[in-house]
Amino acid sequence: MPPAPVSPPQAAPAAASNDAPPAWLSDAASSAPTADQINSAQSGATTIAGGVDQRAWDQVKSGDTDGAAQTVAYNVARNQASAQANQMKAELGSLPGAWKVMKFMNVANAILCCGAVVERLNGESLTGNNADTYVIAMYVFAFATLLFCYETVGLFDFVAYLLADNFGFLYTVTGRLGFMLMTNVIIISLGTIFAYCVAGIGITNAFYNAGVMMYYPDWTRKMMEDQTAAANGKR
Repeated sequence: MPPAPVSPPQAAPAAASNDAPPAWLSDAASSAPTADQINSAQSGATTIAGGVDQRAWDQVKSGDTDGAAQTVAYNVARNQASAQANQMKAELGSLPGAWKVMKFMNVANAILCCGAVVERLNGESLTGNNADTYVIAMYVFAFATLLFCYETVGLFDFVAYLLADNFGFLYTVTGRLGFMLMTNVIIISLGTIFAYCVAGIGITNAFYNAGVMMYYPDWTRKMMEDQTAAANGKR
């Protein structure tokens, strides 16, 4: 008699839903896990769902739930930083050419201001006779640092909150113009040839900023809306 047909092997039964790792173990998790989520993850599961952080899941299965929570928290921070970096690239890429030049000039202006301070105080000790020079230098350095941070890291949330809450004038035409004119006029008080040159460049740049912001009212309005959103997000 012919041999009986051999039945094909049966597929292994699908893992039960409680064998799947919890959602907070996803590499794209939006927030760190809560204590209840960590406790509920100790189920001895053996399957890995798509997108789950393998290391965090292995830590859960081995009982190291604290380590898993730290791994997921790290992933959350990394993903948020990556998202902000991508947002910055997208916004910089879509800026008008004149606006990009303005940002570059502002960064250069801030660096030159700091250079003027260093050049004036180089080798000079603080005494009662030059205390006013040190006060002026500190103001110039602080204003230059503010402008530098605004143009370089102002898109990051923690910096945007600080700038929006305390230095909202940077987002308006008149406020920006007044701030930059004041800063560069103060530089003249340093009394060196280099300081005079920096002040001249800075005053020219101040009017260039005002011109660009008025020529592109839509971008200026967007900048003010982003400032308002950042300020409201902190509260």
